[in-house]
Amino acid sequence: MKALTPDRFVRGDYVNTEYRATPLEGTAPDDLLTPAYWVHEARTLRRFDRIVAVPDDEAWYAEYIVLETGTGFVRTGILFQVELNQDSVQLPDDSPVEVLFKGPHLKYVVMRKADKMILHDKMLKAEAENWARDYERRVAA
Repeated sequence: MKALTPDRFVRGDYVNTEYRATPLEGTAPDDLLTPAYWVHEARTLRRFDRIVAVPDDEAWYAEYIVLETGTGFVRTGILFQVELNQDSVQLPDDSPVEVLFKGPHLKYVVMRKADKMILHDKMLKAEAENWARDYERRVAA
């Protein structure tokens, strides 16, 4: 066995790039393994680049490696994946609203169940719970 020479040992960020992807809510980790998913990034990505992905609702975290690129496609492999559970707010079943975590931009939101309209957003969990309970009282009055 020959020892590794200095010209074969370089900083990883000099050779490859790590990217952050934010898939839309409801996207499954396996969806990112579809070559056509990356059609708009095919010119940017290179073999052995890494992609860290967390969807808007922060339901999961995954790391991918770029295996192959071509005209209009990127083939990826999954390196690591974990499901992330957000603690849900417990409201009565007959409540007209629900509190959901919608990611780093909208944070916790209060959504009307009937039409899925977001009534209030960008709150901490406790704020959203209080807002939802106040809304329940106003609607019931």
